[in-house]
This record gives sequence, structure tokens and C-alpha cells, in this order.
Amino acid sequence: MPSFTILDKHYTLFASRGLQCDGCNRGKDYYSEGYRCMQSRLYFHTECAESDLEIHNLYHPQHSLHLKVLAANEDVNGECKLCRGNLAKMYYYCSICDFAIDLICARKEVVTKIEGTKTHEHSLSLVSKMIMFTCHLCGVLDDRFPYACNLCDLSFHKDCAESTPDINYSCHPKHLLKRLTHVPNYTDGKCCLCGNKLHNLFYHCSICNFSVDFNCAKNPPAFTLTHPKAHEHSLILMPQRSFVCSACGMDDDPNPYVCPQCNFMIHRNCIDIPRVIKIYRHDHRIYYNHSLDAGDWKCGVCHKKINWTCGAYSCSECPDLAIHLRCATRFGIWDGVELEGVSENTLEVKPYEEIEEGVIKHFSHEEHTLKLKEESDANDECVWCKACTYPIFSSPSYSCMECDDFSLHKKWKGGGGQIFSPAAMRFGDPICDAVVEFQRPGEVSPSVSSGRTLKLFTSHPIVE
Repeated sequence: MPSFTILDKHYTLFASRGLQCDGCNRGKDYYSEGYRCMQSRLYFHTECAESDLEIHNLYHPQHSLHLKVLAANEDVNGECKLCRGNLAKMYYYCSICDFAIDLICARKEVVTKIEGTKTHEHSLSLVSKMIMFTCHLCGVLDDRFPYACNLCDLSFHKDCAESTPDINYSCHPKHLLKRLTHVPNYTDGKCCLCGNKLHNLFYHCSICNFSVDFNCAKNPPAFTLTHPKAHEHSLILMPQRSFVCSACGMDDDPNPYVCPQCNFMIHRNCIDIPRVIKIYRHDHRIYYNHSLDAGDWKCGVCHKKINWTCGAYSCSECPDLAIHLRCATRFGIWDGVELEGVSENTLEVKPYEEIEEGVIKHFSHEEHTLKLKEESDANDECVWCKACTYPIFSSPSYSCMECDDFSLHKKWKGGGGQIFSPAAMRFGDPICDAVVEFQRPGEVSPSVSSGRTLKLFTSHPIVE
């Protein structure tokens, strides 16, 4: 059984290509197919999102391991017992033994013997229990499952045992990369591709000061990407080059994919941007454009200048509106639903299902049922409506029969029946009604109906 049902409890996912996976921290590929949650900005490889809920592993034969998924706001603590890397948002865990392994190690085939390596002349055998040892190659004192030479009484990490002294690397074809076990002091100590900190085993070119960690060395990124959503031509990876992204206008990643014939450069995270979306602040759909008409454009969300030669979102019905790519797709503005190919007539959904008299299942809280309370006890603690964010007090309301923190005013049970609304309501926190006001044209009152816009006050009325 795949883990998608578990992920859906915490994340709203849509298909996308992406970089470092938040489910495994590294992933099989540097840039691969998967699923992205726009609310949390987290990305999951396909194979991570579809992981089995329970596995049996030879490193922990006494009990089965169960998949654990953390929510976006949950801190990740602990390390993988096999590779000693930090755990990610998804990992396998035995609660009886407090034994955890990451998804990468769980997917690896358990090799009991390593032969014919360039690291050591004899065969190396897996020690099937965790012991304290010092790796003969990198010199790190560790306690995990080593590979040992029975003739020489030497022990190695698996990665160290399988490594070679130098490699030809597709992303740095000019020179061989040499295996190093200590970071030179003239480097920044990070992998030039994924940005992760270099540890006890990596590959390096001293001529170009180019370093890649062991994972990127084993799984190089795709050198060419075909059919990207953000550009009409194929794109080529160009590591270690400063640039301004043609899609979002930012310059915070030195490893672009480029189209030489168009002088087009783009972040890897921007390659599969959604082309058509609906945001909470605007009545109409907005569309991604590769560039805007020449002019002095300001973002409709952050009100900062937009580089009109780069990409941005605009509205076909509101010619003065433009929004930065990152502003339009950030949490609280967009719910992660891409609308390309979706008819506008299909957006309406039934907001609730009546289970029995006084009991409903609402689209914004599908996991549990809500029960009607005609009035609240005066001694009850004040609760907030998840739709309008106003306190409920003694008003008729629906409350979750299992959760203590989800309630709706009765008048809002049929409001907001659009597929782009649930995420905002599900993740919304109580907020001051002087800071955020929902407004229909011609009236000033909270509303969760369609066609709402969000008005932000630049100063707080109480302070004035």
C-alpha cells in the first residue's frame, strides 16, 4: 500500500519536477519527477511519495519498520542508523527499539560482501550488527554497520569501500575529480550542485575549486532537460555561473539551466512553474508570461518593482495587474492547484455533505464530521471560525466531533465552494480582523463566498 494517503493528511500535492526531496533529503536523482506542496514549499520524489507503509529490513530483522511522515511544522530530530545522515520528513521507524532509517537507505539492497574494489585488495564482509569502528579510508570513528576485512582487521564505511580514487564527471568534463576525505580550507565546504555540507567523502577539482558530495557524484543531475514548461527549447545545465533567473528575476542559485540560443537562464525550481492559477487576492485567473510589456511594473502582492524583461503573472481582464512568480505561488496566496486545461465552469464543488440532521462533512475539513451547536455555553472558551476568522461566541456553529480547534459559523457552511479554497481554510490561523479584512465589492464584511479579494491594512487601527 503506498504512502500517498499519509502524505495527503499533511500536504496538498500536485505533480511537478523538482530538486532536493524533503522526503529523503537527497533522492535518487538531482532533478526528477515528483510532487510539490505549494503551501509548505516541500517537494517529494515520486518514489518517496509512493513508499510502502511497512517494510522488513535485514539491518533490523527483529521487527518491521513503519513509515513515519512529519507535518511541515514538525521539527525533524534524529539521524539514520545506517548512514548517520539527518532524517527528513519521511523515514522508517521501529518504536520498540527507537530505530530509524531514511528512505534512501531503506531502498538500498543490502550487500553482504564487497569484492574487487579499488579501496582495498581483499573482499569486505558486512558486519550485521552496530559496532564502534574507525573507517580505514576516511578515518572517522563511527558506530554503525561496517564492512570488514577478515585478513587485515580493517573496517570501512560502505560508501568509502565502494568509492574510486578519481572519476570522470558529466557536470565537470574538463578535469578528473579526485576523491578527498578532508575539506580544503580554500573551499566553502559545500557541494557545488546541491549546496549540502561536504562530509568525510567527496570529489574535488583543485584547478576549478569544484566539489560534489558522494550522492551527487553517484547521481549526477540531468545535463539536458527536454520539454520544460517555462521555455520552448531544451535546457542545458551550467554549474557555477552567477545569473538572474529569466522566470522569477532572482539571482540566488549559481547553477542555472540555460538555453544558449535565447540567452535564457532559469532556476531549476522554476522550470515547471504553473502556467494558470487562481490566487486568493484576485477575482480572475492569472497567467504566467515569459515577459511583460516595457514599463514601470509593481507586484500586486508585495508592491515591489518587477523586472519586466523576466517572467511574471498577469491577468487577461485586468491589464494593470502583474505579480512576481514567487509572490503568486507562495503559501497563503495560492493553494497549489494548477488550472491549465481546467475549464472555469468545473471549479464549483459541493461545499458539504449532510450525514444526518445536524451533522455534516465539510470540504475544508474532510477528515472528520462537524456537528451543529445552536448556541454556545457562556463558560465555553472562545473559538474562532475557520472561514471568516471571527470569534463564534454564542452564534450557531458547526464544530468538529474529533478536533478541538475546528469550527465554522453556521452561515458559512455553504460558502466558499471552490476547489482553490480548502487549503487556505484548512491551514488558516486566527487573525486580528483589523489586520486582514475579506471584502466583497460594495460592502465591508467578512465573506468566504466566491469573488473575494484580500485587503491588507498598512497600519493597525488600534495603534493610530
